[in-house]
Amino acid sequence: MAEDRVVESVVNSEPHGPRTPFDDDDGDIIFQSADGVAFRLYKVILRKASSVFRDMLTLPDAGGTPAGEPQLVPLTEDADTLERLLRLVYPVERPAFKTLDELLPVMEAAKKYDIPVAANDTRRELEVLARKEPPLRAYAIACAHGMPDLARQSARLLVKEEDFLGLDALPPEIRHLPDALLAFARYRSRCRSALLNVLDQDHEWLRAGAHEHKVAYSRKGNPQMQNAWVWLRCQSGSCPSSLATFNTAWDGGWSTSSTTPRLWWVHYETAVKRTLMGGRLDGKGAVQKNLMETVLVECCETCAPHASAQLSEYALSLENRVERAIDDVSFEWPFAAMEEKAT
Repeated sequence: MAEDRVVESVVNSEPHGPRTPFDDDDGDIIFQSADGVAFRLYKVILRKASSVFRDMLTLPDAGGTPAGEPQLVPLTEDADTLERLLRLVYPVERPAFKTLDELLPVMEAAKKYDIPVAANDTRRELEVLARKEPPLRAYAIACAHGMPDLARQSARLLVKEEDFLGLDALPPEIRHLPDALLAFARYRSRCRSALLNVLDQDHEWLRAGAHEHKVAYSRKGNPQMQNAWVWLRCQSGSCPSSLATFNTAWDGGWSTSSTTPRLWWVHYETAVKRTLMGGRLDGKGAVQKNLMETVLVECCETCAPHASAQLSEYALSLENRVERAIDDVSFEWPFAAMEEKAT
């Protein structure tokens, strides 16, 4: 066993001098790290902090400690990990965790030795540090360590990234959690459906949405287009129309009418839909400056005075509608048992 070999190497090595502040002369036990650093400690504190240490200290000393000397206990953690762990249970300055590489070994040691105060503190630190990681790593950590709220928040950010499913370069925390990958795949699929629903209802929103450009109607139900979006009301012969027909029927149901949007706007609509339905499910695809600039050069003289402002207004609204729709998609936490434990 690898752990047995580590313990054997520690037992056979001479301990380095005690590490401050765990160097009290009257300490009644010595923990020795895997890299040979000694920690002179007090049994009473260890018993209070850890049920594993409490049970360990009831066992007879099998290491042949000389009479009058503190018992020497070899552990498998390195000195930095042990120091940070002990700082969480001793009345000394607490450790400052700057990276996950510093934190995760301490968190695992706190679980291994059943040290509740250290486990709780490292869990809180993990919440903070994981949020600074890229969404994929944060999601992986959240699933690996039973943090449903962080998993939901990370998944929401992750759908804005290129689809990572099927890639080899996955964070180590998630490689052996197929349920986490499946949960995200289902969530992403629902987000995509929500985005599609916004796009499917877009023409209706243009006609009758909560904006100042919606189509007005006469008392007889005839559409009044003077305040409508410029790409719907422009009738200039120099502004090519599309082949698409845009329904402007009155909600009363007894009048039917339609108009043909200008071709430049249809080009923009097509480009935006292609962008939004690409790898990133991100409403910001609607407001990409290059997409708008490309179609605005196609405007006629009638459209030109209003096209830029109205297209920007429309794009911003589409971005907001897409983001709200995805925000409303539920994320199903795949580890119900872990969630109950976390709460």
